[in-house]
Amino acid sequence: MLALVNDRTLEPGERVLTFDYMGQRYEADLLADGMIFWNDEKYSSPYAWASQCKNLVNPDHKTGIGWGHIRYKGIKLSQYKNIYMKKHHMLADSDEEVPEVPSTHEENSINPKKGRKRKQHAADVSSFRSKEEPLAVMESTSFATSMPATSALAGTVQTPPLLHCSTTESIGIQELFAVSVMSNVLLLMDFHSHMTQGEVMGYLGGTYDSNTKVLEVLQAFPCVCEAHQSAKWEQEIQASMLSRGLRLVGWYHSHPASEPRPSENDVICQQKYQETMMSGENGIPCIALITSPNLHGKLASTQTLIKGFWVLSFDVETVAKVLPMELSFTTTWEQYLTQDVVDEMGALAARYKNRPNAMDFKAIWKDGCTLLTKLKTSLSAVQPHFPQENSNETFMGYVDQLVQ
Repeated sequence: MLALVNDRTLEPGERVLTFDYMGQRYEADLLADGMIFWNDEKYSSPYAWASQCKNLVNPDHKTGIGWGHIRYKGIKLSQYKNIYMKKHHMLADSDEEVPEVPSTHEENSINPKKGRKRKQHAADVSSFRSKEEPLAVMESTSFATSMPATSALAGTVQTPPLLHCSTTESIGIQELFAVSVMSNVLLLMDFHSHMTQGEVMGYLGGTYDSNTKVLEVLQAFPCVCEAHQSAKWEQEIQASMLSRGLRLVGWYHSHPASEPRPSENDVICQQKYQETMMSGENGIPCIALITSPNLHGKLASTQTLIKGFWVLSFDVETVAKVLPMELSFTTTWEQYLTQDVVDEMGALAARYKNRPNAMDFKAIWKDGCTLLTKLKTSLSAVQPHFPQENSNETFMGYVDQLVQ
């Protein structure tokens, strides 16, 4: 929201934002700092404010709320977002009107090309590096932390013992915060996980509202760097996040041939990251997502499984203990493929293409199914519906071009 205000796509004002839910209308002020002011409370995102309004009426109903549900001066907020993204070449220009498709986890759609010509900007792969070496510790306290520095399995396909996660219900505590993940984040993580036989990892950028306890994961930042270049690369990721008004909210990594459950090392890393990010006056939660692309076909699923976890720390007779906890999250379905994701996919494909552990997508995965077919099947499951005819074919054609 702050980016749109600074760009003057949106102007601050009283009662300029409206949200209609179950016959009731809620009106809020847009402040000069991009915050939303309502009922003497400030909210950092449209989702956080609308979720609070919804919970007053129907707290038990689980639903995704996107920019398409909120209006600015009577016009859907998603349309202003599209205007901003086109202006800054994050979305290609089109002679056709951008379709008004609600961005929720109940109505799933994606539009990578149909109605929006995808500009093929040359991907700068200089900042994308090999995942074969662990990342260095990120020193900047303003950015927060040592993501994801210490995976001993970086670039390998070894399978350490995996742990089972507890649920908040099973141990009798309430959820500490809610998590929403954009569908483009899941798609990019899935694509990244298929690029190599080894483990991959990356950062998660988003926002956190301390009033509503809602954490939104808005963009994935894949890690593809050599160890000796990690400090420079992390500075570039830091700048990229900050330029988009995002904060570091977590990390992801893959288990190429095993279930999406954390290993002991994953739990140790997550505990350290949580402690670092929760420290200080403006501390926020940190989450971990694990992708399981099932590259060796040992599991039943063709679709990549994605699960999250966090760590609960407590003392038992003065002895510190940690318990991996299952992370529940909702998916906010987006109506188009962003230019950021298109560029990231191109950069990943280019970087991994000639590496020794790169995937051969012509090879048989299992039961006569090629790895390319498996990849496209999994990506279709992440983005199952598209708003225009043949846009699914267009996107899959783009995937074909990348992995050839």
